[in-house]
Amino acid sequence: MSRPINVLEQPYRFFSMSELITATDDFDEKWCIGRGGFGKVYKGKISDESTDIYAIKRLHLESHQGAPEFWVEVELLSRLRHCNLVSLVGYCNEGKEMALVYENMPNGTLYDHLHKKGTVLTWSQWLKICIGAARGLDYLHTGTGTQQGIIHRDVKSSNILLDQNYAAKISDFGLAKIGPTNQTRTYVSTTVKGTFGYMDPNYFYTGRLTRKSDVFAFGVVLLEVLYGRRALDESLEEGLAIWAQDLIKKGKLNQIISPSLRDHISKSSLKEFSGIAVRCLLSHPKQRPTMSEVIGSLDRALSFQERKASSTQEGITIKKVWPFLSLKGHSEPGSSRQEPIEDNRDTGTGPKRFSLRELTLATNNFSDDQILGKGGFGCVYKGYLSHEDIKVAVKKMPQGSKQGMKEYLTEVRIMSRLRHQNLVSLIGWCHEKTQLFLVYKFMTNSSLHDHLFFQKSILNWDVRYRIAKGLSSALLYLHEECEQYVIHRNIKASNIMLDSGFNAKLGDFGLARRVDHGLSLQSTMLAGNLGYMAPECVVTGKASKESDVYSFGVVALEIACGKKAIHTADDEYFRLIEWVWGLYERSELLSGVDQMLNNEFNAKEVECLMMVGLWCSHPDRSLRPSIRQAIQVLKFEGALPNLPTKMPVPNYLSAPDVSEVGSSSATMSNSSVDMVH
Repeated sequence: MSRPINVLEQPYRFFSMSELITATDDFDEKWCIGRGGFGKVYKGKISDESTDIYAIKRLHLESHQGAPEFWVEVELLSRLRHCNLVSLVGYCNEGKEMALVYENMPNGTLYDHLHKKGTVLTWSQWLKICIGAARGLDYLHTGTGTQQGIIHRDVKSSNILLDQNYAAKISDFGLAKIGPTNQTRTYVSTTVKGTFGYMDPNYFYTGRLTRKSDVFAFGVVLLEVLYGRRALDESLEEGLAIWAQDLIKKGKLNQIISPSLRDHISKSSLKEFSGIAVRCLLSHPKQRPTMSEVIGSLDRALSFQERKASSTQEGITIKKVWPFLSLKGHSEPGSSRQEPIEDNRDTGTGPKRFSLRELTLATNNFSDDQILGKGGFGCVYKGYLSHEDIKVAVKKMPQGSKQGMKEYLTEVRIMSRLRHQNLVSLIGWCHEKTQLFLVYKFMTNSSLHDHLFFQKSILNWDVRYRIAKGLSSALLYLHEECEQYVIHRNIKASNIMLDSGFNAKLGDFGLARRVDHGLSLQSTMLAGNLGYMAPECVVTGKASKESDVYSFGVVALEIACGKKAIHTADDEYFRLIEWVWGLYERSELLSGVDQMLNNEFNAKEVECLMMVGLWCSHPDRSLRPSIRQAIQVLKFEGALPNLPTKMPVPNYLSAPDVSEVGSSSATMSNSSVDMVH
């Protein structure tokens, strides 16, 4: 079965069957590391690579179902990139031969460690594996390159792989389904597929597949971790899910925990963990938690356990090393080591290298009538790549700018590793002699800044609220879901682009920084924009996740009020945050809504967005929410924040006067439109 793959839509390498035969010694059984319905999985080293080992899944030649699953996996994974999803490196499709080539996971599957190897880890370590897997699923459900999200449909411990650091990665997307396209329906009608023991009974009986079907299966995985028993254990008559629920109801929880964990789990952690596991298994899908809620509970369970561990060391022999913060191949924060930019023109992985001739033709020799905007980086031109039939925005840096060169390199390196539906897509780059260019996917509706403040069009409230949630989703991805978390440092309305459907796309990563999870960003040059910059950044010069959250809060208030972060009236400066705090103190929040909406808005959502905006932009960074907490409130999954009656001021800082910090603008990106697509 042959099916063409659009190179622009997927970044994978094509492997010849001869390469894979050589890599696996003609698929010798000694290299077989797994088998399933699709076929066998082999470990192999591609001959023209250095030391990289891959996992090669070869379709059984007599399989009648493998081919459709093969193409589902290739096409879906082309849209996905997340630190808790297994990465697809490439594929082979020659005649009847089909194979998928993945990054190798040296520590195998969660199933193996639970049921075959008998690996002994601390409860905190098992929790971290569960949290990683949950984050991967949450990304599939809410943060992918599709508007509807993806339902995995085959969540089980054998599809959760572990890398060299025991970080969990979701794998095997052959049965996955795009979420419901009709928003009045919450399910997909489909032929029932999956694995018994993990399959949602509601889905089995009705054929209605929902995200909550994945939640049910994940609940079974949580029970496997807790009890050390298989989903369909030979010693159990009714299956793990029913057996465990029955014993939990009878109050016999401690009697059935895996012996290696008994007496080492704090009571609070056990209660939180078992509670969320049982909720995942509730019979009615609507009663089950979202994966975001599951993550919250698992995080709390880990926090409870670590409190116990800090007071009394966990008495378990650890067979495996757990260096979560050792991320091979990445520079440490603050390192000056520069990674080379690779030319991916032939492999198709990540942004491509374009020639100056290609970009000159695309922009009509960088004609003035093609200019979309100007900023500190340079001019942005509209272009059309005829040979690829795609509209682009080409950002050209002024020649001789050292700061521009640094931002150029940063953007290419960071954007090459990111993929999310609410991030601008970097298509390629060009560096010829002293000229530098970045090539992005063209954004039909330019920036949020243009619509809010230049009235390019009046955004209705539903669109505005969706933009706010889209931006928060992009930040969640950057802060929690990347292998190295990313601090953007330049979140503002002009860097939020809008596609043809007015969906938010966060762009301009020239000031961004990557940081290993568990570490913090070291002191760095002051960067950002006045009005959006957190007050502690002005004092310390340090950016953080909390400073990104502050900037998000300012944008949220701009969306609701239609006013700039810093605006003038009667020759006086006004800060939006202070103005909205004043409305809040007088219980007049709704009076601050953008008048261009003509009173056509959802009052509950307006209040929610403005309250979240104030919470996120709290002057004291320690009292701001994480972006995940903000999202829960925006989705009405959490209570509105309990804010003080008056705007607080941290004791280390008075609100800065614009004139006082204006002299620092030379080190900031101070343009109102840095990039317009």
